[in-house]
Amino acid sequence: METAPQQAPYSRRDFARAVNLSAVFGWAGVTFVALSDYLEHAQHFGDVLWMLPWYALVGLPIALLTCWLLLAPILWLLMRKGMSYYRAAYCGAGVGSTFAILGIAFSRYWDWRSSSDQARNYRIGGDGVDVALRPDELGIMVLISAGFILICVLSALLVRVILGPGHTDQTFEIQQ
Repeated sequence: METAPQQAPYSRRDFARAVNLSAVFGWAGVTFVALSDYLEHAQHFGDVLWMLPWYALVGLPIALLTCWLLLAPILWLLMRKGMSYYRAAYCGAGVGSTFAILGIAFSRYWDWRSSSDQARNYRIGGDGVDVALRPDELGIMVLISAGFILICVLSALLVRVILGPGHTDQTFEIQQ
């Protein structure tokens, strides 16, 4: 008896939709956070609303490019199996955590490189150069990272709601 090749749960079209939806939902989450922060200081809601097309004009291409370059290879691997809500949330948290850690590492490296450049006057406190995190900076970094991870989890769950669990046909045996 031979087993028929197992069909992938998601098609290429589903994969492309997942990447594009992730980009749009990620952009929407980041834009919501940025505009709600700006709304605290704005005089009128119209002051915030006119910024939305500019956020879309600049942010959507960046979100699409980022998702196709960084997220698409990860999604390609993850979508080889069917996706439950738990798995979508877990993978969203994993991807968000990975990108948050990479972002923190890059910013710390950039600060360290800037502090060692003698041509720049890079002083945080006192007379010496200090690139260590202060407690208030650490708290802000944790909050921003947690917000980013939450956006990734919600985006993954919304993509799962739209795409569904995938086609989970069981491998069947063909009798000769």
